Amino acid sequence: MSLGSSIRAYIGLRPRTFRDGVRLYAAYGVSMLLRILAPSRFGSVGFWVRGNTNLGVSVDGVRFDVRPRTNDLDLISSKHEPMATRSFQVAAGDVVVDVGAHIGRYALRAATKASKVIAVEPDPSNFSLLERNVRMNGFSNVVLVPHALSSRAGTRALWLAASGNTGTSSVDPNASSARGGARSPGIVPVETLTLDELVESVGLTRIDWLKVDVEGHEIAVLQGAKAALGITRAMILEVTESTSDACREIIRSAGFDLSLVEQGSPATNWVLRKRENGPFVAPGPSGDPGIAEQTRISIGICAYNEGQRLTGLLESLATQSLPSGFALDEVLVVASGCTDGTERVAEDWADVEPRLSLIREPERRGKSSALNAILARFRGDILILVNADARLLPGALSELLMAFESSPEVEIACGFPIPEGSGSVVGVIEDVWWRLHNRTLQTLAELGAGNHCCDELMALRRGFANAIPTGIVNDGAYFGVLAARGDVTVEFAQGAKVAVAIPQNLLGLLRQRRRIVRGHRQVFEILGAPPFTLEGLVKRQPALVAKIIAAELKSQPGRTLAFLVLALPIEGIAHVTAVLERMRRRDFPSAWPMVD
Repeated sequence: MSLGSSIRAYIGLRPRTFRDGVRLYAAYGVSMLLRILAPSRFGSVGFWVRGNTNLGVSVDGVRFDVRPRTNDLDLISSKHEPMATRSFQVAAGDVVVDVGAHIGRYALRAATKASKVIAVEPDPSNFSLLERNVRMNGFSNVVLVPHALSSRAGTRALWLAASGNTGTSSVDPNASSARGGARSPGIVPVETLTLDELVESVGLTRIDWLKVDVEGHEIAVLQGAKAALGITRAMILEVTESTSDACREIIRSAGFDLSLVEQGSPATNWVLRKRENGPFVAPGPSGDPGIAEQTRISIGICAYNEGQRLTGLLESLATQSLPSGFALDEVLVVASGCTDGTERVAEDWADVEPRLSLIREPERRGKSSALNAILARFRGDILILVNADARLLPGALSELLMAFESSPEVEIACGFPIPEGSGSVVGVIEDVWWRLHNRTLQTLAELGAGNHCCDELMALRRGFANAIPTGIVNDGAYFGVLAARGDVTVEFAQGAKVAVAIPQNLLGLLRQRRRIVRGHRQVFEILGAPPFTLEGLVKRQPALVAKIIAAELKSQPGRTLAFLVLALPIEGIAHVTAVLERMRRRDFPSAWPMVD
């Protein structure tokens, strides 16, 4: 784990007592030194927690006891399964079943909102700590089940996890070797039952979230869950290379579509949603009025060599639903000079979804050209634009469209970008950068002064713009300032969350920032006004900037301070190079190089 990833993962952990703090930060300090001086001995930060008693920490207000010299600490931190965790949005009153609950990372988080949580954990040591953590938080809505789930009831041997790696106990004898783990220290007998039997025994009539993490035994668990899958709305499923094909067939036959794939080695997390009305966006529960009586929605996607990521975007679209009164009319994919199979991906989806149309551009002429192709062709009352390398989190489209539903005067709205973590220093910078970006847009929207729109996910009402000037670099900034010139405020939909790709190294980040800075200047030269960004407001409204940064410091002090130290030099270099290029009158290409 890199130093940047370590900062990201542990800044959210809070020691419960002074002694816990000494042990936690001492372990953190040792791990950082090892990362620098002896990377081969770095390992898990939790391995360096000293003492013989459990360490007390809290995460987002939930208290945990974790075992010293194990990876418990790492498994409850934000380092572990960050994308699946973001998707695990439990609402008030939900019913959650956590199969393979370990010491309660998912179950305890769910218990803060859910009406009932069923937590299944067969490992005796993990179950004991899970029970303690539930009791310590005072949760009365958690049902603890000390059994293993399988395809049938009975008794099986549980191969215990190797010392330190507490999350790998399994009834599958091949799980440890398949994962490259150490030899199991022993086996214990455990009772097994099927998920269907469990659901019947506790009287569940619905499951809003089902999480299955059973270390290679997932096929058997799904085979014993035919009725349970029928009442399940959403699921997080961990699969391996050897189990993924069989699991895919089972979940497809049960009516689930992939919403998100969090790649890992050797295990991968799938986030799945129950399919509704075909592969693409389902209409809201509006009593089935005809499409002519509804607000028609068009979705536009601009793609250049995004074959792999386009699949993820389309899969995330398949899990969305729309508010009452809205209906999806079409999805337009513009593939510009693609050479990586992007067009083939779109064609395959079009074979099963007649609402998807592929628009081919033989040459890559830049995003503005692709946008103009969409603006000239779309039929809907509202056009939603989303980047091909993004993925929508559950409920994003519904939240975005609610801005238009609330007022007929709304002309433009944008979503809430969330960077996909990369476990690097760049990841730390991008995380805070986007948080400040979103906080700025939210603040300006509340003040009625929003003139900047994030182009990762935005929506325009028909008639707002018929075309965009050729060569525009930052289309979101252009649309935002264009709106302000017409006395229109950009609405910020905080619940419309979209995961976006980020640069993988500092050079890529610098190139991205230079492009954005030049793009903002370009908008000023065309429209006579700049977009209101945090850095742009430093001179115009320093008090507002100070307020935004102070709020972020209060929310995440360590991460924000690290950001200021790391990002300010990069931003300074980006501005200087942008000015020098402008002085040399070097035009920025409309088809800019892709950032690594």
